[in-house]
Amino acid sequence: MAQRKQGVKPNRTQRARSVAKGAVAAGSDASPQARLQACMEKFDSNKQKAIRAVRARMRKRLPAANELLYDYGRFFVLAYSMAEHPKDAIASIAARPDGVRLYLLHGPRLPDPEKLLRGSGTQVRYVSLEKPSMLASPGVEALLAAAIAFSGIEMPESKRGVLVDRTPGQKKRSSLGRAPRSR
Repeated sequence: MAQRKQGVKPNRTQRARSVAKGAVAAGSDASPQARLQACMEKFDSNKQKAIRAVRARMRKRLPAANELLYDYGRFFVLAYSMAEHPKDAIASIAARPDGVRLYLLHGPRLPDPEKLLRGSGTQVRYVSLEKPSMLASPGVEALLAAAIAFSGIEMPESKRGVLVDRTPGQKKRSSLGRAPRSR
C-alpha cells in the first residue's frame, strides 16, 4: 500500500487492511496474554503504566469476572463479565490513544450525583480516567458498585476470572471494507 500523506485520513479499505495487519502482528493464533501484550505495546510507556494500573484495580474490584479482550487496531477494550459473552459484561475499560475510559453498562440508569458519566448512549456511558487513582474515588466507586448491583450478577469469592481473546478473526476483520477497486 502506498504511503499515506500526512493529514489525509485513510479510506475504509485502508483502515480494514490496517486492522487486519494488526491482527497478524499480534498473532491470530497467539495466546490471549500475548495478544494483550501486543495491544499494550501500541502505547507509550506512561500510557502502558496507566493501563496496567487501571486493569489491576479492576481485577481487584472484580476478581471473579472474566476479562474479554477486543483488539480494534488503534485501541483495545477489556470487558468484565462473569460469562464469556459480552452481553453479560458489567463494565469495561478502553485503552485509547486519548486515554483510558471506564465504560459502565446501564450507565444512563445509574445514579450519578457527581455528573461523572459522559456520552449519550442508551446502554452505556463512560468516565474518562485521567489518573488510575480515579477508579478508587468515591464517585467512580459508587458508579461501579451501582453497575454491579444493577446487573444482578453474583460475584463468587472463590472464582478467579480468566483473560479471553474475543477479537474477531483476521479473515473476518479483513472483510470490513470493500475490495480495492482496480484503476
